[in-house]
Amino acid sequence: MSVPKISLRGVHKAFGTNSVLNGIDMDIAEGTVVSLIGPSGSGKSTLLRCINLLEPIDDGEIFLDGTDISVPGFDANPVRRRIGMVFQNFNLFPHMSVQDNITLSPIRTLGVNKADARAKAEELLERFGLADKVNAFPDQLSGGQQQRVAIARSLAMNPEVMLLDEITSALDPELVGEVLDVVRELKSNGMTMLLATHEMGFAKEIADRVCFLHEGQILECSSPKEFFTHPTHQRTQQFLQRVTEAGRL
Repeated sequence: MSVPKISLRGVHKAFGTNSVLNGIDMDIAEGTVVSLIGPSGSGKSTLLRCINLLEPIDDGEIFLDGTDISVPGFDANPVRRRIGMVFQNFNLFPHMSVQDNITLSPIRTLGVNKADARAKAEELLERFGLADKVNAFPDQLSGGQQQRVAIARSLAMNPEVMLLDEITSALDPELVGEVLDVVRELKSNGMTMLLATHEMGFAKEIADRVCFLHEGQILECSSPKEFFTHPTHQRTQQFLQRVTEAGRL
């Protein structure tokens, strides 16, 4: 049996007295897409940040290709080169052009020469329909364009895994589709992804597995068809009923 790309065992995380993750167990196979859904405050963003070593865990283990990356003192930088993360608020550098936003990390951390980094940036921008924005600054772009640049910036590091944290939640509804199209393309190219999302229809469409997180625990994980038609846990059933009543599924 092949080793999962990412594996979590008994992961706990608290902020002061607020326990956010309460014993998370999860496996993500290479080339698969896992959608993480659940109410706000259920721990989705914290879980992604822990996998990317932006937050230390209090207990448990996180493995990348079978190596425990959560041990104290483990060098986070090589991990972050392999695990890209895209945030809901884009986090682009406002004083840098689109091209410089994308090329900064490859040049500084991977030692890529400037010409190669720029060629890669132009290729990514072309791929995402932003070829004419190479010299633009973030404040000259729509939210959807900024988020596509943020995804391109992460991909410029050639990550093996992408973590996507509510990447459409800060966007106007009509701009959501253009960002989701990029994620569809990543899936078609075999990218391993874990995405926290409120877009239920999209989670249903793109995921190989859907996991429901509630109060820091994964209550159930199954195929989209099974999850959305035959949820087994009462709390999942309640959540999906409310989502359906709100017209979001």
